Amino acid sequence: MVRNDRVARPSRLKYLHAVLQLEEPLPDPIRYQLLHRTASAILTAQLFHAQVAIMLVQSFSPVERWRDDFLMFSQALGALPVSDAVVPVHRHNAPRLFVGWCTGDQRFREVDLRAAV
Repeated sequence: MVRNDRVARPSRLKYLHAVLQLEEPLPDPIRYQLLHRTASAILTAQLFHAQVAIMLVQSFSPVERWRDDFLMFSQALGALPVSDAVVPVHRHNAPRLFVGWCTGDQRFREVDLRAAV
């Protein structure tokens, strides 16, 4: 069975907004993947009765590709993002939510995994 995305998308977005405790819709350019991954961190924390949820983006891009999208998302949640740091989202508190961006070591982009075995 194939779902019609135009029909399912509004209900998925409404659910994600509820999980993220958002009272207003986020700006349209916000990437769905950031919403989904952050909601997943919250739901997983709740499942395991954890007091903290963290959504961390690890980027291996040499030019910090999509960092602006992360900054816009973090600010829309009410967080003040800092490079290579995990920061609290003060409006979310059950569990406490943190978001962060970290930059991966560029040397690991060039590793030949076959040679490592």
